[in-house]
Amino acid sequence: RLTISFLRMPAITDLEYRVEVSDDLRDWSGDPALVTDITPANMLDPRTAIYRAARRESRFMRVRLIQTTNQ
Repeated sequence: RLTISFLRMPAITDLEYRVEVSDDLRDWSGDPALVTDITPANMLDPRTAIYRAARRESRFMRVRLIQTTNQ
């Protein structure tokens, strides 16, 4: 299955990391039923995140960064 890994930046507190999948590069979904966080609890670098597509049909993955408001 398709897998993506990336580094989160904990010092930047106003970002949300949203992993999304697509079959066609046009329609994207971050539905938890379609994307699974498989990051091991004992990662050497705690910034590392690893996600896997839940369906074999998903051909593309991306990480979308969303700026949030810190209050």
